Amino acid sequence: MGKASGAAYDPEAEQVLAWVRAPTRAALEVEGLRVLEPPDERSELVGLPRYEPFTKAVSALSRRGVQFVEVAGNRRIVLTVIVPRDWTFQAEAAHEVRQWPILTDPSRKRVVLAIGVDRLHQVIPSLEAAGATIDHIYDY
Repeated sequence: MGKASGAAYDPEAEQVLAWVRAPTRAALEVEGLRVLEPPDERSELVGLPRYEPFTKAVSALSRRGVQFVEVAGNRRIVLTVIVPRDWTFQAEAAHEVRQWPILTDPSRKRVVLAIGVDRLHQVIPSLEAAGATIDHIYDY
């Protein structure tokens, strides 16, 4: 089955490419990140790991003030957060797509947000400061 699938589809990429602007080179020292060819003198092209490590890497980079320009050629991204049930969405840089209760913990809910990638360095720290837990950042 795997052989037949490989004949029809390209293998899935092991990394996601992102165009970023970092305040310092040290800000890019995140597990799994590879610095590639810079698109210009003020930014870097980086390879980020997929899936759960992607969420951890993007969160860490955002906390360090790294500004994303594009992720996988996209300028918008979707993430989910876990928040207290009575939490109210308060960010200008994003919009709420959907929310639903967490059945195993009625005191909390999961919220889906759509954000411009260029605002991640502002939104992620502000969400965390407001008590949100970054659940997952979708890597396309």
